Amino acid sequence: MTDEAPVKKKSPLIALVLSGFVPGLGQLYTRQPLKGIILLVLYIGITVLGFEPFQTVFQAVTAPETAVQDQEAFILFFVYTMATLVLLLYAMFDAFSRANKINSGAA
Repeated sequence: MTDEAPVKKKSPLIALVLSGFVPGLGQLYTRQPLKGIILLVLYIGITVLGFEPFQTVFQAVTAPETAVQDQEAFILFFVYTMATLVLLLYAMFDAFSRANKINSGAA
């Protein structure tokens, strides 16, 4: 007899969707709290830093006659968008993989 508690299965789909909504939530779901918090803080940081370039680009698209054409804002917007996309895809892949490892008993 062993005193080990049975491992609760984790749904890879739920982990994937949670990380797709907010990077880090899937990691929290798959019992990786430190990684989840780090990803969440990175996501919030990228979002906060990218807000001003987003506003400039949004204004240039919606009201081009009154917008300031700031090329630096467009470049920053692109960089922050790519950083968010990479973070999101990494978080989704990691959460999905971790849930599968938990279910197979490898984690």
